[in-house]
Amino acid sequence: HDWATKGFLKYITLSIIYNSVPATVAAVVFSGTFGGLQVFVPPLRRMAPMVLEVGGTEYWVDSVGYFGLGMGLWGFCFFLLFWQRIRKLFGCRSREVFMDKLCIHQTDPDLKAKGILGLAGFLALSDRLVVLWSPRYFTRLWCVYEIASWMSQRKSLLKIEMEPVAQGAFVACVMVGMVILMVAMVWLARLASIMYAISMGVATSMVVPLPLHIIRRFVRDLRRMPDQINNFAFANAECFCCSVNHVIPNTQIVIPCDRDVIQVKLDAWFGQGEGGKAPEELFNEYVREAFGRNILKRVGGAKVKYGLALIATIPGWLFITDRFHILYEIDGIDAWRLMFHYVATTLGVFPCMVRIALQIANVFDRVFGVRENIAADVCVTILASGCTVFFVLGLLGALMMTLAMKVVWPQAIMLPTVGLVTLFLYREDWKAWYKVHVKGEKLTAQDAVAAGKGTETVQV
Repeated sequence: HDWATKGFLKYITLSIIYNSVPATVAAVVFSGTFGGLQVFVPPLRRMAPMVLEVGGTEYWVDSVGYFGLGMGLWGFCFFLLFWQRIRKLFGCRSREVFMDKLCIHQTDPDLKAKGILGLAGFLALSDRLVVLWSPRYFTRLWCVYEIASWMSQRKSLLKIEMEPVAQGAFVACVMVGMVILMVAMVWLARLASIMYAISMGVATSMVVPLPLHIIRRFVRDLRRMPDQINNFAFANAECFCCSVNHVIPNTQIVIPCDRDVIQVKLDAWFGQGEGGKAPEELFNEYVREAFGRNILKRVGGAKVKYGLALIATIPGWLFITDRFHILYEIDGIDAWRLMFHYVATTLGVFPCMVRIALQIANVFDRVFGVRENIAADVCVTILASGCTVFFVLGLLGALMMTLAMKVVWPQAIMLPTVGLVTLFLYREDWKAWYKVHVKGEKLTAQDAVAAGKGTETVQV
């Protein structure tokens, strides 16, 4: 991480990295419990009846409540922020992260050298490297040194996790938008099917622009990552000591140059490469080629991990738990069809919605450019929102249409199609997971460059 990035963004991002899984489990348990109560305690639903068409049959059922959604969100936020403290309360060891902040002495050359060696020592004992990436990351000398240290120890590139620090705000933004849409669905569900569809279209069109505008900011950050890596040069990395001419501001205390100390380490780690390449040039090659091949395929541009998309759209999961009672009120085969419909929506449609929204934002920013004019920027957001709403409502409408049909085969085709589209959009996640957890593959920067695997240009 770089020191200038706001601390609360790093805190949220680290909470998502280390606490999101137990927070998601807690949310599902809390929401499922209250959803189950609504099955046996009808007054908890507290809404007017609605018509649900499944398999060609119209069912009058109690509309959804909001207890499952509300309690699930409470459980998610609580465990996201306090999971490590909860582990300690029960005598379990909490997850520990070494986050360098005050570990390098600035005025004593000997202590500074020891501190630099200490950073490499921490990385030598680490299982993975989590990078809280920001647009400044590859421009800072100390951030570059962390990458160099990891590569010099021939550690796997697959164990480097590039986590954009803006993703915390991104997740929060998408979750708020999803909550508003789910609440709107609760209150609009009592309307007739045509009015419901029109009302949901209007509500979605009103909710999407603001989150998408913020998402565009996130995409703009991600778009800088490929350029930073593909044009990386150690010589261009900046450091605090050089920016103040090696004198602590408002004092006469001289600061030893960080670049000189780190240059010595690069010489020791990388030596002379093939064809007499200097250590600095060899390190640049490792970053550009090995990272370009193996990191940018998983993050950068408009890419977001499948797990992160699931977390961001968790209000959709929780909304489903408030509909548990419907499964008990309709016929057997129709209940199964409705359940599979919910599974496809939560595990397929919602994550696809996130990825498509990012892709659309990326395309519109590339076509129209990053606008400084506020009015033009808002127009681009409205255009991108329209495309996103069209995709989401079209896909959900197709799912609802096949669910309402008396014959099963259209739904039997539609559901696997949604799954295949999801697998395609997040294909790099599945490939990376298979390489690490099934094949146990370990790909170092040296191996990637030596085998010629870094020669392919990655388009993002």
